[in-house]
Amino acid sequence: IGEKAPNNDKKLRLPITTAIIQQIIGCLPKAVNRNYNQKLILAAMATGTYGLMRAGEFVSTNSAQQVVLCIENLKLYNPQRELLNLATARGNELQCCQYYTINLTQSKVDPFKHGAVITISNPIAVSALVEYLLVHPSTRNPNSTLFVNRNGSNLSRRQLMEQVRILLRL
Repeated sequence: IGEKAPNNDKKLRLPITTAIIQQIIGCLPKAVNRNYNQKLILAAMATGTYGLMRAGEFVSTNSAQQVVLCIENLKLYNPQRELLNLATARGNELQCCQYYTINLTQSKVDPFKHGAVITISNPIAVSALVEYLLVHPSTRNPNSTLFVNRNGSNLSRRQLMEQVRILLRL
């Protein structure tokens, strides 16, 4: 999150922490009453924070060579550790998601480009992602971008940071 430093025009870059996410959740309406954008931003924030990921690993940047996370990079699991099929899963089936994994095909900390599987089981992150997936425009398409705006454009790092700042002012 960028904030202006005292006596300086440069913005300080601060991480989105679990405390910030909980503060934002406290200011938002209940999940059922959140709009698409609130669900999108909360899911992206929670995934990045609880997955210990850099923003460039899960949202779009200006880099032309960047690989954006797609639905096919996401796997959801129920309490019995069975894989949920996003193409056929219904709302109540998704609601029982216990944890999810994200397959990062490349990362800044992966110099050999082997990729990494990130497991996220925090209940806040799981709930935020499931609520977002219930309104995602194309979970049945594995090539669809995971974090996508309602108009079909990819969520950008800049947009994520701007929206977090707005939510922090609530």
